[in-house]
Amino acid sequence: MVIGLNIYRNARQGGNMRRLIVATKNAGKIKEIKELLEGYDFEIMSLKDLGIDTEIEETGSCFEENSLIKARAIQKMT
Repeated sequence: MVIGLNIYRNARQGGNMRRLIVATKNAGKIKEIKELLEGYDFEIMSLKDLGIDTEIEETGSCFEENSLIKARAIQKMT
């Protein structure tokens, strides 16, 4: 699972809201993260929320490399 953080201007509230993109298709993980961050100024979004249904090939030699591969791919898509 990869989590990307994107800060954008929320025009309705006049403040900054942090958009957290969680690169998983696991609804349980999304639910858990939303519960953990409840009350904070985050908009939690899954790949499904963004209409992304692409499999990203994880060709790295370790978890960290694969996380970066996924994060960079999702960043380009969003």
